[in-house]
Amino acid sequence: MMRKKYNSFEEIEEDLRRWKLKSEISKEQIKLINNEFVHEFKSYKWIIDVFAQMKKYGLLLLIERYIFKKWNK
Repeated sequence: MMRKKYNSFEEIEEDLRRWKLKSEISKEQIKLINNEFVHEFKSYKWIIDVFAQMKKYGLLLLIERYIFKKWNK
């Protein structure tokens, strides 16, 4: 890769500002991607929690029916 030759400090400062802005943009993009991932994960976690609760409730109903069936005999 060829190195850029600068003719003045203004050119150097301009490039530094440009690189800083690119860096800030990249950081913000990473934050956005992270926030989207967290949001998606939370929505899937919520669904998983609902199914887990339904499964628990269903298991409790089966146990209850089994116990009452034994007592009713």
